[in-house]
Amino acid sequence: MAQEQLINDLKKEIEQLKNEGRVLEALPLMKQAANWGDLENQKELVDLYLSQEYLDKKEAYIYARLAALNLDLESMYILAQLSLDPSVKEVNREQAYYFMNKAALGGYPKAYDPLSMMYLMAQGTSRNLEQAKFWNEKAKKAGIDAETVLKHETMIQKMESKTRN
Repeated sequence: MAQEQLINDLKKEIEQLKNEGRVLEALPLMKQAANWGDLENQKELVDLYLSQEYLDKKEAYIYARLAALNLDLESMYILAQLSLDPSVKEVNREQAYYFMNKAALGGYPKAYDPLSMMYLMAQGTSRNLEQAKFWNEKAKKAGIDAETVLKHETMIQKMESKTRN
């Protein structure tokens, strides 16, 4: 109960600083709340560190990881993407697959097509054309970037025809 009150007080102070336009002064408090497990601040820090004004993908990775571990699907998707970015840290395809798969299984539509490609290209998992087709179809039904999804569908079909021959 005391910890919950402490986080609530901290969040009030953060909100006041942000309302006054003092974001830089709010940052250390936001980080503290995020490290104490506050999902709202974890997600806000991810967004902040992926914005043009405060771009720092390494910091975004830290808070995306915390939010993903708090079972936030969007953060799982972002963490998967950042896990494949060599400017953040050493590329970790297995981690990228793990979190992209969790996000897709949780129903996060933006994860469907990238997961399809992970199965097609055997990135972080073994090649599985059935799973690639399944997630590509889900992306298509979800209306996610139709042009890209269609291009990926063609890639899957080409790979299928190669494996049959």
